[in-house]
Amino acid sequence: MTKRHVVILIPYRKTKNLHGTIRANGTMAEYEYFMQFGDPGNKVGKKHFRCFGGGLEEGETAEQAMVREIEEELEFQSKNAKFLGTFESYRAIAETFYEEVGPSFEKEVVIHEGDFGKFFTNEEAQALENLGGGKGGEKEAIQALENKPRENL
Repeated sequence: MTKRHVVILIPYRKTKNLHGTIRANGTMAEYEYFMQFGDPGNKVGKKHFRCFGGGLEEGETAEQAMVREIEEELEFQSKNAKFLGTFESYRAIAETFYEEVGPSFEKEVVIHEGDFGKFFTNEEAQALENLGGGKGGEKEAIQALENKPRENL
């Protein structure tokens, strides 16, 4: 099976609570990651949370594809996306980007793909069943973003 080459963007923000979100282990979660629920292209037929993005078109760079996909899916113009890395699942190879967004991000975007969007802490994202549906290693990408030194975000 040939793996699909995709791009994803992980919008993230500092938690709304200035003191962070309390994790199950009592420590504070400082960041939240935005994902959508639903998947119109899901071959399994089961809705799930996943990151925004999609396939590269012929001749596009990963960055060009990310900008196009995010404008199509969220009516969001990426201004400062950074490349996180390449993550692989059983179905896809994902060129993954991240961008810090403001506290009112949900009110600024119009979701055209999926049923709705929601912010999750890393722990909440890791606990989601079938996160990404095999699209491109979303759990690994979010964990990698969570582990980045704060001055590098």
